[in-house]
Amino acid sequence: MLPAELIFVTRQALMVVLFTSLPVLAASAFVGVLVSALQTMTQLQDQVLSAVPRVLAASIALFVCGPWMGSLLLQLWSRVLSSIDLVQFR
Repeated sequence: MLPAELIFVTRQALMVVLFTSLPVLAASAFVGVLVSALQTMTQLQDQVLSAVPRVLAASIALFVCGPWMGSLLLQLWSRVLSSIDLVQFR
């Protein structure tokens, strides 16, 4: 495999990591901001009240976006496996 091909596959892998982690991170961040604003307004500062909604939002995001994430990972894996035959052992 040429260095340019290796760089291309690595760049694709990093983009897949970014795309697959973004829905969960965005949902958790959004819910975290909402819960923090609610806690600030009510002056109720409890760690459980901020953690549980974020975990639920991350779980829902994984459930909703899971098939899409899996297809992205499967496409990347098939590209990597198809490029393995191009590797020259020296």
